[in-house]
Amino acid sequence: MATQSEIKRAHLGVTLSFLALGFSSGNFISRIPDFKEKLNLSNSALGICLLIFSLGVLVALAPAGRYTAIHGSATIMKIATTALLLVQPILGLVLSQMTFSVVLFFFGLTAASQDVSMNTHGVTLEQKSGERFMSRFHAFWSVGGLIGTFFGGLLAQANLSIFLHYSLVSILIGCALIF
Repeated sequence: MATQSEIKRAHLGVTLSFLALGFSSGNFISRIPDFKEKLNLSNSALGICLLIFSLGVLVALAPAGRYTAIHGSATIMKIATTALLLVQPILGLVLSQMTFSVVLFFFGLTAASQDVSMNTHGVTLEQKSGERFMSRFHAFWSVGGLIGTFFGGLLAQANLSIFLHYSLVSILIGCALIF
């Protein structure tokens, strides 16, 4: 059985991971109109690009679950979060529908991998502690999304470049998760 201190530390880590993924998602959503304008995408082309993001999510689900079972949820969560923080700023460098689609595919891969591993970590934490946390963890994803959308909207209104915006988001999330 895990000690109370280990459970509290793990609880904080998982909570911050849910908050971070929500924050990342909210920031991305807030800049979708900017991608549409920057890349001169039609509604159909934008829809296809966003579909490619979903394809990345689908491709990642089974391997993320398998690697989480083999290597542990904490390890995969750290790797996936690091990958997400590295991929996110690259979105700000895209110059065409093709590069946008490719980067969105990898963004979907990393987001899904983090999602699978942090949910697995949350379930494991519940089992070890005998308490129920998952609804709170998912609430923090929603709070992160709200904060991220608000933050992203402010930076979009300030005309901050998408690359600088997402770099700042990655730095903020990285600092929070190092804590």
